[in-house]
Amino acid sequence: MMILIAHHPVVVMGEEFVPPSKPNYAVLETIPASTLAQNIEFQNACKEMAGYYKDENKNPSLKKVIVMAGVNFGYLDFLYNFKCFMDRLGIKFLPLALDHQIYTYLQKSKLAPAFLLPDLPGREKVANTPSGFGGKDFNLIGCRKMEVVAAALELGYDVIFSDVDIPWLRDPINYLFYDNIDYVHSQNVPCKFKWKFNDTMEGNTGLYSVRSSPQAIRTWQLTFKSCSQTPLYDDQTMFWLILRTNPSPIAVPQALCPQLAKYGEGAKPFADITVNTDSTHIVSCPLNNCMFSASHTRDSNTFQQLVSGLRNQKEVAYTVHANWMNGRGKKKNALRTTGLWMVVQPQHLSHSFFMDLKKNPTDTQVDNVLQGQWTCKNPTSTLMNG
Repeated sequence: MMILIAHHPVVVMGEEFVPPSKPNYAVLETIPASTLAQNIEFQNACKEMAGYYKDENKNPSLKKVIVMAGVNFGYLDFLYNFKCFMDRLGIKFLPLALDHQIYTYLQKSKLAPAFLLPDLPGREKVANTPSGFGGKDFNLIGCRKMEVVAAALELGYDVIFSDVDIPWLRDPINYLFYDNIDYVHSQNVPCKFKWKFNDTMEGNTGLYSVRSSPQAIRTWQLTFKSCSQTPLYDDQTMFWLILRTNPSPIAVPQALCPQLAKYGEGAKPFADITVNTDSTHIVSCPLNNCMFSASHTRDSNTFQQLVSGLRNQKEVAYTVHANWMNGRGKKKNALRTTGLWMVVQPQHLSHSFFMDLKKNPTDTQVDNVLQGQWTCKNPTSTLMNG
């Protein structure tokens, strides 16, 4: 079943890219929706990890907010680095086990509740090895993330999704939810660059928040249906295609999210934030692209551009996405160089252990990792100042 037709190539970030055309929404309607929301293991995992803060008494109004982060076994060290930052902030999150090995590891280590995504008919399983940008496995991983978020929305949770290559330096909760806005997203352009909803470059699906509503559920379900039928495009491409072209709900983009006071002082309590009840429209807004940055860990020049941009705005960094780099080795080195790698892996694991993983190994490698202890050191990045 073909629901997409490629357009002529365009140049994005200096590389040629052939974007998909508008989906055939009549065909999408005939594709069965995911049944993940009916999975008891998934329901229990969401229930346990909802509430945002580890201290349940800190803000009871967040009891239906859940932070999710997708990971496969090849990025386990990134998961632990992400956890180090989240533990600093007292924020809990649900790792999305995207392959059998990470599922087994989560079960045995008790690191977090574990649930295993059922295989997609007609598609390969998600590999446990690191995946490169634009490859079939990378695209499949992104598609499964959309499925999980859609299922959580169906269960009535407001979701904050984050990739594990995004350190959280400060608690962003007061910047992620606003009156009558369904979808709050980071941008995929450098700090201080201008971005508009209909630009060639999409918004960034690496970090976003979304309120549970009929219009949001439908948007995420349509995205999953669309990307589950083709390995050609990743979740970000398909999501923004749906968001921009879907006749129901229609996107109502805001130029920029309302800017709250620094550190959320004077911000409206989450419990008092109104939900958009117009199911015919989905309202979105982009976050400040310096406070919630992308692309700035690639080298010292781009990192200093971020530092300078924040200084000029008299703002501080909340999240930093180690993207615009292909490959886990480059990402890890970038986070180390910028002082954003907190985790210390077990001594018995070689430096290249996760790079050297063979596709779909036995669980003996899981047991090997379980033998050691992961620890966290303090972040040394200059972005922690201020």
